[in-house]
Amino acid sequence: ILLRRIAQFSGRYSCGKSTLAAYVIAEAQQRGLDAAWLDCENRFGFDYFEKLGVNLDKLDYEHGLVAEDYFAYVHKWIAKNSGVIVLDSVAALLTKNESEEEDRPSIPEVPRMIPTFLKKVTNGLSLAKGESAFIVLNHEKIDFDGALKVIGGRSVEHFVTQWLRLRRMTTKTVKKGANQIGDTIEISMKKDARQFDKVETELIP
Repeated sequence: ILLRRIAQFSGRYSCGKSTLAAYVIAEAQQRGLDAAWLDCENRFGFDYFEKLGVNLDKLDYEHGLVAEDYFAYVHKWIAKNSGVIVLDSVAALLTKNESEEEDRPSIPEVPRMIPTFLKKVTNGLSLAKGESAFIVLNHEKIDFDGALKVIGGRSVEHFVTQWLRLRRMTTKTVKKGANQIGDTIEISMKKDARQFDKVETELIP
C-alpha cells in the first residue's frame, strides 16, 4: 500500500476485503505506524482481527457515526498521524439526513458525497506532515450492461491509486478431508502499474 495515496479493496459480500485490510493494518503496526479502523458496518471481529496480528490496544477504532462524522474523522486523523486508516465500508455509510428519515424512501446521498470527500482526502494526504494511506472497502456489482459498478461510480476509480478486486473462486474450495473449511480468493490489481497482476490465496475463517 502506497503512503499518501488512496486504495480501494472491492468485491462481493464476504470475499475477504476486511481480512486483507486487517493484514495491512497488522503489518503497518509492526513497522511502528499508526492505525485506525472505521467500522461503519458494526461487524468488527475483535478476536478474529487479533488472531490476524492486529494490536487492538494501539488501534484507533470508531463506529456508530453518520457519514459526515466519519468523513471529518478521516481528515483529522490524516492530519495528525502517520499510518493506515480503513473505512469499512462505503456501502454502510448513512448520512445524517438518511438516519433521521422515518419509514420514507429517500434518494441515496452518499454516492453524491464520495467524489468531494475523496478529493479532499487526496489533498489532505499530500499536505499532511505525516505519511498515511487511506483504504476504502467497497462492495461491487455487475450492472445490467455487464459493467463493473462500485458505490461512488467512476469518481472512486479516478481518485484511487491502487484498486484490488477480490473474487471468491467457487470451483476452488479449500477442503480438509471431505469438509470445506475455506475458499480460494483471487486478488487482482485493477489500477496502477501492476494492474494485470493476479494472485490466489486461501481464506479460512
